[in-house]
Amino acid sequence: NLSEKPYDFKALKKLALKLYQNKNANIFLINAHLSKGLEWDRVILHNDFVKLRDLKAKIEEEKNQEEKAKREFEMEQELNLFYVAITRARFELEDRSEN
Repeated sequence: NLSEKPYDFKALKKLALKLYQNKNANIFLINAHLSKGLEWDRVILHNDFVKLRDLKAKIEEEKNQEEKAKREFEMEQELNLFYVAITRARFELEDRSEN
């Protein structure tokens, strides 16, 4: 999971916005969190997203209601992030995320 890496995400976002405005750039590598509000003609999603099926299975197996609520909240957050990612594409979306 990219969010667990020791990256300076503020610096990456600043760089992404600078590169986004570069009309000569062909390829952008950016995470879903930083892509909010941006668009590209073609987007390729890679398989570094949380596996939604696995998360759903954990929710269904959970007996403790407090833990179940935490996992449901996590699922909602991951679904929102996935939505952001898939809506960055104007024309073409290639999904390699396995979700």
